[in-house]
Amino acid sequence: MTSAGLVAVVFHTTRDTAKSHCTRFAVIDVNKGVKVWEKPITDERVSLGLGLNVAISDTVAAAGWPGGSAAYDTSTGAPAWTAPADGCTQEEHLGGERLLTLSYCKTSAGMKFRIGERDPGTGKATWRYEVPKARGAWLVSSEPLVLGLLQNDDGLDADQLVTVSDEGKVQSTIPLGDDYVAGCGEAGGCGATVVSGDTAYLGSDPHNYSAGNRITAFDLTTGKAIRSFSAPDDSTLVPVRAEGKALVAAQEAEPTTPPGSCAWTPPPARAPS
Repeated sequence: MTSAGLVAVVFHTTRDTAKSHCTRFAVIDVNKGVKVWEKPITDERVSLGLGLNVAISDTVAAAGWPGGSAAYDTSTGAPAWTAPADGCTQEEHLGGERLLTLSYCKTSAGMKFRIGERDPGTGKATWRYEVPKARGAWLVSSEPLVLGLLQNDDGLDADQLVTVSDEGKVQSTIPLGDDYVAGCGEAGGCGATVVSGDTAYLGSDPHNYSAGNRITAFDLTTGKAIRSFSAPDDSTLVPVRAEGKALVAAQEAEPTTPPGSCAWTPPPARAPS
C-alpha cells in the first residue's frame, strides 16, 4: 500500500473464477473505496495467476509473471513499460517508497538474476546488483535491500539471505540451510520472513511434527542471530509482520493446537543459546 492508501490488484473478469482468468490489473483507493484505474492484461501466460507478482510504489504499479512484465503510473494509469527489461525474460517486483525489480536475464554466462529500478518514462533498467550464482532468487525487502537466494540443487526455498547496500555491495549473508523457513515461493517474495529496520525474523523448521519451533531475530548488518523465542505448547509460529517494536506471528493449526496469533516484543539484543 502506498502512503496515499493505494493498492494494486490483479483479478478475474467475473465472479465465476472457474470460467474466467486473471486478466484485469487495477489500482484501488482503499480510503475512498473506489477504483482509480483499470487495465487489461492480454498475455495468456498470466491468465491462471501462476507465478504472478503484483507490487506498487508511490509512482509505479507493476505486475510480473513468467515471460512478461507490465507497469503503469500509480495515479494516472499511463503505461510505464509493457515487457521485461532488455535481455530479460521474467520479472518480480517489490513495492515501497520505490519499486524494485528482480529480473531473470540472459547473459553470455547463462541466466542471471539482476536487481534494480526501471525508469517509469523509458522502462530502462538501472542495475544495482547482479547475483553471482544462484538457482533461485527472491526479493524480501527493499529498505534495506534483502534477497532470498537458493544455492542447493535439491532445495525449493531460499537457503540464505543476503543484504545489499545502496552501492551494490553485499553487507551480510545469513545461512539458512534447512534449519529455517524463509517461505519464498513461485509468486515472488518470501512470505515467512519479516524484515523491520536492520532485523530479519525467521521461524525454524522443527523437522518433527511433534515438536514446536523457534523464531530467531538476525542482525542484517552482521548476519548474526541476536535473539530467539520458542513457540508455546510445541506449536509452530510463522512471522507475519512487525508493529513498532513487536513482532506479530501466526500460530499454525496442529492436531492438538488451534490456529491463533501472538505478539512478541523482543528483549535487548542477546545471542540465542
